[in-house]
Amino acid sequence: MMAHIHTGRNEVVVSGYLHPEYVECFAPSARGRGIKVRKGTEPGPKTAAVIFQQPDFLGLLVDPRTLTDSAHAAGALAIACVDPISLAILSPPGEYGADIAVGEGQQLGLSPSYGGPHVGFISCRRELVRRLPVA
Repeated sequence: MMAHIHTGRNEVVVSGYLHPEYVECFAPSARGRGIKVRKGTEPGPKTAAVIFQQPDFLGLLVDPRTLTDSAHAAGALAIACVDPISLAILSPPGEYGADIAVGEGQQLGLSPSYGGPHVGFISCRRELVRRLPVA
């Protein structure tokens, strides 16, 4: 939604193997707001954001610089879904130009507490801070 509001565009490109549960969560909400969600790597003129996972759902590493550069060349935002523990050895999203970084922090040591609560995180570039959702 941040990318949609910021760019005024109505398409999100899911690149690579994003966790299927993440797609199942945000796709219906996006469609309900008139935002098209499609798989691919090439953003178009209607693309608000390119979202990718690093490492991806299969444990593979993607080239985040190429994805963020192609998103920015099309006027879209780059959203990196990251594993916080992997950032000890992988480049952090800010280094390769991601506009928004999201992820799950459960692996940082919170107990599952019988199915919840989980801890998610979101961060963004300074110019997008006022677009962050509020609870």
